Amino acid sequence: MKQIVKTIADKTIEYILSLPNGSNLTMFQAAKAVCPDETERLDELDLYELHSTVMESVKKTDVVLGFSDHEYKFEGLFYNLDFYVYHKRLQEQMEPK
Repeated sequence: MKQIVKTIADKTIEYILSLPNGSNLTMFQAAKAVCPDETERLDELDLYELHSTVMESVKKTDVVLGFSDHEYKFEGLFYNLDFYVYHKRLQEQMEPK
């Protein structure tokens, strides 16, 4: 993995995990928020790698990235698709008993 992708991915993961429950953004917006100058240097292959790295790392946490608005649709590139940030522990607290 290119060092620039790793650096941006690490910062992006940290940023996403710190977002409030229900936040809505794209992977590129998250990366740009933490590394505004460096994201301009990424090419499309780097963005694929960034997206998959972030997704794999976030799966190991209590955060779920919800892409359900895009299910069964043929849309643009996945790093430009918006998602919602859901914290599992907060979702469980909100569910009726």
